[in-house]
Amino acid sequence: MASAGDGVGVWTRVAKSTIAHWSPKIVDAVMNYYPWLAEMQRRGRVESGLSGGQLRWNVKIKRRDLQEYVDASQINFIRSDLHENAFLPWRGCLVSEMITDQERQENRGKEAMVKLFENKFMDMQEDALQLYAAQLWDDGNGSSANNCTMHGIFSFMSTTGQTDTDAEATTYNDTYANLSTAEGGLQADSTKPGYDAWTPTVISTNKHDSGGANQAWSEFADQYVRKGLLECYHGGDQRIHGVFLSKTAFEEFLNLQTQKERLVFSPSESKEGRSPGFGAGTGGNPKFYFDGAMICQDEAMPATDPNASGVVRGVGINFNQVKLCLLGPKGTKLFRGESDYDINQDAVKMFLKNLGNLKFKTPRAHLGLIDLATVV
Repeated sequence: MASAGDGVGVWTRVAKSTIAHWSPKIVDAVMNYYPWLAEMQRRGRVESGLSGGQLRWNVKIKRRDLQEYVDASQINFIRSDLHENAFLPWRGCLVSEMITDQERQENRGKEAMVKLFENKFMDMQEDALQLYAAQLWDDGNGSSANNCTMHGIFSFMSTTGQTDTDAEATTYNDTYANLSTAEGGLQADSTKPGYDAWTPTVISTNKHDSGGANQAWSEFADQYVRKGLLECYHGGDQRIHGVFLSKTAFEEFLNLQTQKERLVFSPSESKEGRSPGFGAGTGGNPKFYFDGAMICQDEAMPATDPNASGVVRGVGINFNQVKLCLLGPKGTKLFRGESDYDINQDAVKMFLKNLGNLKFKTPRAHLGLIDLATVV
């Protein structure tokens, strides 16, 4: 016979209260653990209160022509079609768990009950930490394996037909938010600003010089990063704010800086950016500044590019041009927790779920640093 306080209703109430207590902690842990997510949160680039069947936004791909003006001359009025519609589906993920009747009987009593739920949620937190941040890098297009993941940065980084001496990708051939990333894909005239309006910058980090010698990342990392930063600068604050490198790439970059005994100061940077040596970046990872951009390591980065299997050295992000968009009421958190009792399995079931997607306002603002495997 069950003792007072051991019924299913009590277990369900404990599950709900534990979820309410732990869900915010899990959200904070996920957002602060990885520097990319932490930086987005710090800059206010997480948006909630969204609805609708799709994530949609307008993309300006052309500019009006500047007309010559002479006093009292006739003005030519032209109706201009300057925009395209970009749209992405909403994507979702969850972490689930259940507590069976046997576990309930093994953990009778209030303290044991609460401890059991807390242990489950700590395990769920660890899984959420390891798995969610990886979606920032996913290619959300194409294969059925990816059609439930977010549209991460590799959703628009595909290239092809690489020439081995080209510092930048020779040919872009991806599609993002239903628009082509190819140069000329939205505006055919190469003399117009919109010619590369939807084209990212991918730097080939295993290029060859004119004599055929390979320029390895370990020896030329700073030159590759600098090239990418310059190519992604489009005036004002339209620049790369953070470069996130794999563990190996970050170490090799640091080794180069040590060999050159080089410290970079910029009066326009934040206080920590002007401090000599290395500071703790967002997410707690070591960081330093190079040519005005924060450089740090990101543990969640994949080893290879999902588009071409080339080694990924890192990515560069313009945080003015990316948002993490969450579907649901205003104030919706990264993960929402729910629980209920399932009479069919005689189990208390609980899960943490996320509905949303990443929105890169334009791929043009972002950078890939990749060993392009299709060198010809």
